[in-house]
Amino acid sequence: MMPTDSATSISLVQQAASLVSGYGFKPLYMILTLWLIIVLWKIRAPDIRLVRRGLIAFLSGEAFCALNYLIFGGGSDCLDALHALGMAIMGGLVGWGIALFLDGRVLRLTEGSPSCVLRRLCGACPSAEGRPGARPCRLRWLIKMAAPAAAIFCLMPWCLPIRPLRLTADILGARVLFSYSDFLQVIDFRIYPAIALASLSVAALRIWRGPMSLTNAQLPFFAGAGLLSFSLFRFLLLNAFRDAPAWMNFWEETTELIFVLVLAFFLIPHRDRLSGKKELRS
Repeated sequence: MMPTDSATSISLVQQAASLVSGYGFKPLYMILTLWLIIVLWKIRAPDIRLVRRGLIAFLSGEAFCALNYLIFGGGSDCLDALHALGMAIMGGLVGWGIALFLDGRVLRLTEGSPSCVLRRLCGACPSAEGRPGARPCRLRWLIKMAAPAAAIFCLMPWCLPIRPLRLTADILGARVLFSYSDFLQVIDFRIYPAIALASLSVAALRIWRGPMSLTNAQLPFFAGAGLLSFSLFRFLLLNAFRDAPAWMNFWEETTELIFVLVLAFFLIPHRDRLSGKKELRS
């Protein structure tokens, strides 16, 4: 079912951007995502499993988005909501996986051991050496501040009213609907930030409880971070390009293509080492 609204005239540059992002960037990063999932499939390390599951959620969401435009001309709120959910889940799982990857394989910041990459900067580490009355690790203190700091940004989408967007334009002879209904905006800019605030608050409470607190806080922290990152991403795009929604779609698709490319270039060269390395504790 295609949109029947009267068409709004947009520039040829915006039409070209829509064509490139919709028929070039989207299928390209969907194919790359599927390939990345297949390449990483046999790696059982917890950090790579999280990344892989996040990519599966991302690809599922993008498939719903493609179906929305191919079948309903962009007019299905249900499919768009599923698309958004996939992106939010991806943000949490991939963020969690990359954090474990960097900490466990590269930086070793939270181990409190001589392998911590900051030991050269800090010198002797009273926390790791177990000295009586030793001051707590400053890095751990910064990590403890991450959840409360992120929780503050959950309030940002609440600062502007819900204003639905519906614009139909001719893109090189085809009728295209740019739609962001009040129903979807309530989910993205009210419900998701509220859940993120609750999750990050739980994470903040767990982080401050004791030596095992960082591990116990991972699930609520990255669940909240995924929802928050998606909400802020959509919020900023919408309010930057409300009068030119073709650019909103273009930059969303461009950002997603860059994300998949960076992830592939980051992980693929090391897939043999990843598959052979002793699994991390999650």
